[in-house]
Amino acid sequence: MAVSLRDFVRAIFGLYLVTLVVVVWDFYQKGFTLRSFDVAKLIFFAIWTAIVVLLIWRLKE
Repeated sequence: MAVSLRDFVRAIFGLYLVTLVVVVWDFYQKGFTLRSFDVAKLIFFAIWTAIVVLLIWRLKE
């Protein structure tokens, strides 16, 4: 069973939104200061953002 690129991008985008909610919720729980924002989470979120942007760009081709 082949998965279309569009379905794959939807699945990745769903995971991306879940990650966004988790990161924002953690940021909210610790207070809105830059010291409370974990650098590892920031790097992880940046990688996720790059993956999603590349997949959407690829889908539009």
